[in-house]
Amino acid sequence: MVDFWPQSGGQTWRLIAQAVDDGRVAFNRACVHLEPWQIVSYTVSVAFLTLWFRRMMKSDRPISKRIRAAVFSAVRNIPWVKAQIEEEMEKARKDLEDTVHQFDRKKEFYKFLPEHGLPPDAILSEAEMYEAMGEYTFVDGRVSGVVYADHDDEHRKLLEKINITFVSYTATSLLRSFMFSIFAYSNPLHPDLFPGVRKMEAEIVRIVCALLHGGTSSCGTVTSGGTESIILACLAYRNRAYERGIRRPEMIVPVTAHSAFDKASQLLHIRIHHVPVDKNQRADIGAMKRAINNETCMVRVKSVEFLGSLR
Repeated sequence: MVDFWPQSGGQTWRLIAQAVDDGRVAFNRACVHLEPWQIVSYTVSVAFLTLWFRRMMKSDRPISKRIRAAVFSAVRNIPWVKAQIEEEMEKARKDLEDTVHQFDRKKEFYKFLPEHGLPPDAILSEAEMYEAMGEYTFVDGRVSGVVYADHDDEHRKLLEKINITFVSYTATSLLRSFMFSIFAYSNPLHPDLFPGVRKMEAEIVRIVCALLHGGTSSCGTVTSGGTESIILACLAYRNRAYERGIRRPEMIVPVTAHSAFDKASQLLHIRIHHVPVDKNQRADIGAMKRAINNETCMVRVKSVEFLGSLR
Protein backbone atom coordinates (compact mmCIF):
# COMPACT_ATOMS: atom_id res chain seq x y z
CA MET A 1 0.00 0.00 0.00
CA VAL A 2 1.36 3.37 -1.00
CA ASP A 3 1.69 5.87 1.82
CA PHE A 4 0.58 9.31 0.56
CA TRP A 5 1.35 11.12 3.81
CA PRO A 6 4.66 12.96 4.06
CA GLN A 7 7.33 11.51 6.28
CA SER A 8 7.49 14.61 8.45
CA GLY A 9 4.26 15.27 10.27
CA GLY A 10 2.48 12.30 8.69
CA GLN A 11 1.13 11.11 12.01
CA THR A 12 -0.47 14.50 12.66
CA TRP A 13 -2.28 14.47 9.32
CA ARG A 14 -3.51 10.94 9.96
CA LEU A 15 -4.98 12.03 13.29
CA ILE A 16 -6.70 15.01 11.65
CA ALA A 17 -8.11 12.81 8.88
CA GLN A 18 -9.31 10.28 11.44
CA ALA A 19 -11.02 13.02 13.47
CA VAL A 20 -12.76 14.37 10.37
CA ASP A 21 -13.90 10.88 9.39
CA ASP A 22 -15.16 10.19 12.91
CA GLY A 23 -17.11 13.44 12.78
CA ARG A 24 -18.63 12.47 9.43
CA VAL A 25 -19.72 9.09 10.76
CA ALA A 26 -21.18 10.63 13.92
CA PHE A 27 -23.09 13.25 11.90
CA ASN A 28 -24.51 10.62 9.54
CA ARG A 29 -25.52 8.48 12.51
CA ALA A 30 -27.29 11.48 14.10
CA CYS A 31 -29.20 12.21 10.88
CA VAL A 32 -30.11 8.62 10.05
CA HIS A 33 -33.66 9.09 11.37
CA LEU A 34 -34.26 12.22 9.26
CA GLU A 35 -35.98 12.12 5.90
CA PRO A 36 -34.39 13.86 2.91
CA TRP A 37 -36.97 16.68 2.88
CA GLN A 38 -36.16 17.46 6.51
CA ILE A 39 -32.45 17.69 5.80
CA VAL A 40 -33.10 20.02 2.86
CA SER A 41 -35.52 22.17 4.92
CA TYR A 42 -33.09 22.50 7.81
CA THR A 43 -30.25 23.39 5.45
CA VAL A 44 -32.26 26.07 3.66
CA SER A 45 -33.49 27.50 6.98
CA VAL A 46 -29.97 27.73 8.37
CA ALA A 47 -28.79 29.38 5.14
CA PHE A 48 -31.53 32.02 5.26
CA LEU A 49 -30.92 32.61 8.97
CA THR A 50 -27.22 33.11 8.29
CA LEU A 51 -27.92 35.60 5.50
CA TRP A 52 -30.40 37.48 7.69
CA PHE A 53 -27.87 37.65 10.52
CA ARG A 54 -25.20 38.97 8.15
CA ARG A 55 -27.54 41.70 6.92
CA MET A 56 -28.40 42.63 10.48
CA MET A 57 -24.74 42.92 11.40
CA LYS A 58 -23.95 45.05 8.32
CA SER A 59 -26.46 47.77 9.26
CA ASP A 60 -25.31 51.07 10.74
CA ARG A 61 -28.17 51.05 13.26
CA PRO A 62 -27.52 49.44 16.67
CA ILE A 63 -28.74 45.86 16.81
CA SER A 64 -30.81 46.59 19.93
CA LYS A 65 -32.82 49.22 18.05
CA ARG A 66 -33.29 46.91 15.09
CA ILE A 67 -34.53 44.09 17.31
CA ARG A 68 -36.98 46.43 19.06
CA ALA A 69 -38.18 47.73 15.70
CA ALA A 70 -38.67 44.19 14.39
CA VAL A 71 -40.61 43.14 17.50
CA PHE A 72 -42.72 46.30 17.41
CA SER A 73 -43.50 45.77 13.72
CA ALA A 74 -44.48 42.15 14.35
CA VAL A 75 -46.77 43.12 17.23
CA ARG A 76 -48.40 45.87 15.15
CA ASN A 77 -49.26 43.32 12.45
CA ILE A 78 -51.24 41.13 14.86
CA PRO A 79 -54.84 41.45 13.55
CA TRP A 80 -56.54 42.65 16.75
CA VAL A 81 -53.65 44.99 17.59
CA LYS A 82 -53.72 46.39 14.06
CA ALA A 83 -57.47 46.96 14.33
CA GLN A 84 -57.05 48.82 17.63
CA ILE A 85 -54.31 51.01 16.18
CA GLU A 86 -56.39 51.85 13.11
CA GLU A 87 -59.37 52.72 15.31
CA GLU A 88 -57.29 55.08 17.45
CA MET A 89 -55.64 56.57 14.36
CA GLU A 90 -59.04 57.27 12.83
CA LYS A 91 -60.14 59.06 16.01
CA ALA A 92 -56.95 61.12 16.05
CA ARG A 93 -57.35 61.91 12.35
CA LYS A 94 -60.92 63.08 12.90
CA ASP A 95 -59.91 65.27 15.84
CA LEU A 96 -57.05 66.73 13.82
CA GLU A 97 -59.31 67.53 10.88
CA ASP A 98 -61.85 69.21 13.15
CA THR A 99 -59.09 71.26 14.76
CA VAL A 100 -57.34 72.46 11.61
CA HIS A 101 -60.56 73.20 9.74
CA GLN A 102 -62.41 74.95 12.54
CA PHE A 103 -61.60 78.40 11.13
CA ASP A 104 -62.30 77.49 7.50
CA ARG A 105 -65.96 78.32 7.02
CA LYS A 106 -66.08 77.73 3.26
CA LYS A 107 -64.17 74.43 3.33
CA GLU A 108 -63.41 74.71 -0.36
CA PHE A 109 -59.98 73.65 -1.55
CA TYR A 110 -57.85 74.00 -4.65
CA LYS A 111 -56.87 70.47 -5.70
CA PHE A 112 -55.86 71.16 -9.30
CA LEU A 113 -54.33 74.05 -11.17
CA PRO A 114 -57.09 76.11 -12.79
CA GLU A 115 -57.25 75.98 -16.56
CA HIS A 116 -56.83 79.75 -16.69
CA GLY A 117 -54.72 81.80 -14.31
CA LEU A 118 -56.40 84.18 -11.90
CA PRO A 119 -55.90 87.96 -12.23
CA PRO A 120 -53.78 89.67 -9.54
CA ASP A 121 -56.82 91.22 -7.85
CA ALA A 122 -58.46 87.82 -7.44
CA ILE A 123 -55.26 86.33 -6.02
CA LEU A 124 -54.91 89.16 -3.51
CA SER A 125 -58.55 88.78 -2.53
CA GLU A 126 -58.01 85.06 -1.88
CA ALA A 127 -54.85 85.81 0.11
CA GLU A 128 -56.61 88.35 2.31
CA MET A 129 -59.41 85.85 2.95
CA TYR A 130 -56.85 83.22 3.98
CA GLU A 131 -55.07 85.71 6.21
CA ALA A 132 -58.33 86.58 7.97
CA MET A 133 -59.13 82.96 8.90
CA GLY A 134 -57.37 83.03 12.26
CA GLU A 135 -59.19 84.26 15.33
CA TYR A 136 -56.06 85.03 17.33
CA THR A 137 -53.40 87.66 16.76
CA PHE A 138 -49.92 87.68 18.20
CA VAL A 139 -49.85 91.50 18.06
CA ASP A 140 -52.01 91.64 21.18
CA GLY A 141 -49.32 89.78 23.10
CA ARG A 142 -51.55 86.81 23.93
CA VAL A 143 -49.30 84.17 22.35
CA SER A 144 -45.66 83.34 22.91
CA GLY A 145 -42.89 82.06 20.66
CA VAL A 146 -44.71 82.48 17.36
CA VAL A 147 -43.32 85.40 15.35
CA TYR A 148 -39.80 86.60 16.06
CA ALA A 149 -39.81 90.13 14.63
CA ASP A 150 -40.89 93.65 15.44
CA HIS A 151 -44.36 94.15 14.01
CA ASP A 152 -44.63 97.73 12.83
CA ASP A 153 -45.58 99.43 9.58
CA GLU A 154 -42.16 101.00 9.06
CA HIS A 155 -40.43 97.64 9.22
CA ARG A 156 -43.00 96.08 6.91
CA LYS A 157 -42.62 98.85 4.31
CA LEU A 158 -38.84 98.47 4.41
CA LEU A 159 -39.12 94.74 3.72
CA GLU A 160 -41.55 95.39 0.87
CA LYS A 161 -39.18 97.93 -0.67
CA ILE A 162 -36.23 95.55 -0.43
CA ASN A 163 -38.29 92.75 -1.94
CA ILE A 164 -39.33 94.85 -4.96
CA THR A 165 -35.86 96.35 -5.47
CA PHE A 166 -34.22 92.94 -5.36
CA VAL A 167 -36.28 91.63 -8.26
CA SER A 168 -37.86 94.06 -10.72
CA TYR A 169 -40.89 96.27 -11.13
CA THR A 170 -42.97 93.71 -12.99
CA ALA A 171 -46.55 92.68 -12.34
CA THR A 172 -45.35 89.37 -10.88
CA SER A 173 -42.84 90.99 -8.53
CA LEU A 174 -45.39 93.55 -7.36
CA LEU A 175 -47.89 90.78 -6.67
CA ARG A 176 -45.22 88.86 -4.77
CA SER A 177 -44.47 91.97 -2.74
CA PHE A 178 -48.12 92.41 -1.81
CA MET A 179 -48.35 88.75 -0.83
CA PHE A 180 -45.21 89.17 1.24
CA SER A 181 -46.71 92.12 3.08
CA ILE A 182 -49.76 90.02 3.98
CA PHE A 183 -47.92 86.95 5.28
CA ALA A 184 -44.55 88.36 6.35
CA TYR A 185 -45.47 88.04 10.01
CA SER A 186 -46.71 84.46 10.04
CA ASN A 187 -45.34 81.07 11.07
CA PRO A 188 -46.49 77.83 9.39
CA LEU A 189 -45.43 75.89 12.49
CA HIS A 190 -48.52 77.27 14.24
CA PRO A 191 -51.51 76.27 12.09
CA ASP A 192 -53.89 77.09 14.93
CA LEU A 193 -52.81 80.75 14.76
CA PHE A 194 -52.29 80.89 10.98
CA PRO A 195 -54.82 78.44 9.50
CA GLY A 196 -54.75 80.24 6.16
CA VAL A 197 -51.04 79.52 5.74
CA ARG A 198 -51.64 75.87 6.56
CA LYS A 199 -54.44 75.72 4.00
CA MET A 200 -52.25 77.25 1.29
CA GLU A 201 -49.52 74.72 2.03
CA ALA A 202 -51.99 71.83 1.88
CA GLU A 203 -53.37 73.08 -1.44
CA ILE A 204 -49.88 73.45 -2.92
CA VAL A 205 -49.06 69.87 -1.93
CA ARG A 206 -52.32 68.52 -3.35
CA ILE A 207 -51.90 70.41 -6.64
CA VAL A 208 -48.37 69.05 -7.06
CA CYS A 209 -49.55 65.52 -6.19
CA ALA A 210 -52.21 65.84 -8.89
CA LEU A 211 -49.65 67.07 -11.43
CA LEU A 212 -47.47 64.02 -10.66
CA HIS A 213 -50.46 61.63 -10.79
CA GLY A 214 -50.35 60.90 -7.07
CA GLY A 215 -53.24 58.99 -5.55
CA THR A 216 -55.37 59.90 -2.58
CA SER A 217 -52.70 58.56 -0.22
CA SER A 218 -49.93 60.73 -1.69
CA CYS A 219 -48.62 63.52 0.51
CA GLY A 220 -45.82 66.05 0.79
CA THR A 221 -44.60 69.18 2.47
CA VAL A 222 -43.50 72.67 1.47
CA THR A 223 -39.80 73.26 2.08
CA SER A 224 -37.50 76.27 2.15
CA GLY A 225 -35.60 75.32 -1.00
CA GLY A 226 -34.07 72.67 -3.24
CA THR A 227 -31.54 71.29 -0.75
CA GLU A 228 -34.12 70.63 1.93
CA SER A 229 -36.48 69.11 -0.65
CA ILE A 230 -33.80 66.67 -1.84
CA ILE A 231 -32.78 65.67 1.68
CA LEU A 232 -36.39 65.04 2.72
CA ALA A 233 -37.00 62.97 -0.41
CA CYS A 234 -33.92 60.87 0.39
CA LEU A 235 -35.18 60.49 3.95
CA ALA A 236 -38.50 59.13 2.68
CA TYR A 237 -36.78 56.61 0.40
CA ARG A 238 -34.40 55.54 3.16
CA ASN A 239 -37.22 54.94 5.64
CA ARG A 240 -39.16 52.94 3.07
CA ALA A 241 -36.04 50.86 2.47
CA TYR A 242 -35.78 50.17 6.21
CA GLU A 243 -39.42 49.05 6.24
CA ARG A 244 -38.68 46.64 3.39
CA GLY A 245 -35.77 45.08 5.24
CA ILE A 246 -32.92 46.88 3.46
CA ARG A 247 -30.33 47.52 6.15
CA ARG A 248 -27.75 49.44 4.13
CA PRO A 249 -29.71 51.41 1.51
CA GLU A 250 -27.95 52.87 -1.47
CA MET A 251 -28.92 55.57 -3.95
CA ILE A 252 -27.69 55.89 -7.52
CA VAL A 253 -27.12 59.38 -8.94
CA PRO A 254 -25.24 60.86 -11.91
CA VAL A 255 -21.99 62.68 -11.18
CA THR A 256 -23.76 65.92 -12.16
CA ALA A 257 -26.44 65.53 -9.48
CA HIS A 258 -27.03 68.29 -6.95
CA SER A 259 -24.59 68.29 -4.04
CA ALA A 260 -27.55 67.88 -1.69
CA PHE A 261 -27.59 64.17 -2.59
CA ASP A 262 -24.08 63.83 -1.17
CA LYS A 263 -25.17 65.78 1.89
CA ALA A 264 -28.14 63.45 2.32
CA SER A 265 -25.80 60.48 1.98
CA GLN A 266 -23.71 61.73 4.89
CA LEU A 267 -26.57 62.91 7.08
CA LEU A 268 -28.87 59.93 6.57
CA HIS A 269 -26.24 57.18 6.26
CA ILE A 270 -27.24 56.24 2.72
CA ARG A 271 -24.52 54.83 0.52
CA ILE A 272 -24.23 56.73 -2.75
CA HIS A 273 -23.11 55.41 -6.13
CA HIS A 274 -22.20 57.95 -8.84
CA VAL A 275 -22.59 57.04 -12.50
CA PRO A 276 -20.85 58.90 -15.34
CA VAL A 277 -22.48 61.16 -17.94
CA ASP A 278 -21.77 61.57 -21.63
CA LYS A 279 -20.59 64.70 -23.44
CA ASN A 280 -24.17 65.98 -23.50
CA GLN A 281 -24.44 65.68 -19.71
CA ARG A 282 -26.80 62.73 -20.00
CA ALA A 283 -26.44 59.90 -17.52
CA ASP A 284 -25.01 56.60 -18.74
CA ILE A 285 -28.15 54.44 -18.68
CA GLY A 286 -26.14 51.22 -18.99
CA ALA A 287 -23.96 52.11 -16.02
CA MET A 288 -27.05 53.06 -14.04
CA LYS A 289 -28.71 49.71 -14.78
CA ARG A 290 -25.57 47.82 -13.76
CA ALA A 291 -25.36 49.78 -10.51
CA ILE A 292 -28.87 48.79 -9.39
CA ASN A 293 -28.83 46.03 -6.78
CA ASN A 294 -31.07 44.59 -4.07
CA GLU A 295 -30.08 47.38 -1.66
CA THR A 296 -30.88 50.26 -4.03
CA CYS A 297 -33.48 52.50 -2.39
CA MET A 298 -33.66 55.23 -5.04
CA VAL A 299 -32.41 56.22 -8.49
CA ARG A 300 -32.14 59.90 -9.32
CA VAL A 301 -33.38 60.80 -12.83
CA LYS A 302 -34.90 63.98 -14.17
CA SER A 303 -35.91 66.01 -17.15
CA VAL A 304 -33.33 68.72 -17.63
CA GLU A 305 -34.71 72.24 -17.43
CA PHE A 306 -31.49 74.16 -16.94
CA LEU A 307 -27.84 73.81 -17.91
CA GLY A 308 -25.79 71.15 -16.20
CA SER A 309 -28.69 69.25 -14.63
CA LEU A 310 -27.42 70.15 -11.17
CA ARG A 311 -30.60 69.08 -9.40
